[in-house]
Amino acid sequence: MRTTILWLAFVACIPCAHAQANPSAITLDQLFNICESRSVSESASRGEQLGWQRLSEAEFDEWRSAFVNYNGGSVEVIGWRRGEPERSDSLSFWVAEGPNGHKACYYSASDAAGLLEALSQRIGKPDSLDKNEVVISAHWKTGSSEVYYSQAGAGALVNISSPD
Repeated sequence: MRTTILWLAFVACIPCAHAQANPSAITLDQLFNICESRSVSESASRGEQLGWQRLSEAEFDEWRSAFVNYNGGSVEVIGWRRGEPERSDSLSFWVAEGPNGHKACYYSASDAAGLLEALSQRIGKPDSLDKNEVVISAHWKTGSSEVYYSQAGAGALVNISSPD
C-alpha cells in the first residue's frame, strides 16, 4: 500500500515538473501588468508569477554598463527567460534615473504568431505600421506611454516605455 501511494505521488508530480520546466507563454495581460509596474520591486513580484527563470545580475552586467554610458544615469533592471537560451522568450523591466529618466519593458518572443494582431486589439490601430518582405514594425503612442513592435521572421520584439 505504501509503495502504491509513493508511486501515485511520483506519477502525480510528473506533470508538475514538466510544467515548471516549460512554463506557459506570457499573455498580453501579464505583459502589460508587469510593464505598468511603478518600480523594479513591483515588477519582480508580478514577474515571478510567470514561473520563468529569473535572469542573474551577471547576465545584465554588459547591458547595464552600456546603458549607463549612453543614458548618463543609473539603471535598475530585472528580467526573466522562458525556454532554452537559443530559442527563448525573455522579458526585462528597468527604471532609469538621470537626464533621460524613464521606465521600460522589453519583451522578446521566439514565436510572434498573432502578437501584432493581439496588440492591435488591445491598444488599437498602430500610429505607424510598416511591412516589407523582411520586417514588420509598428508604433503606438498611448497617453505618456509608447509601444514599439518589430518582427523579423518568426521572432518579435515589443518595447513599452514611459517617462519616470
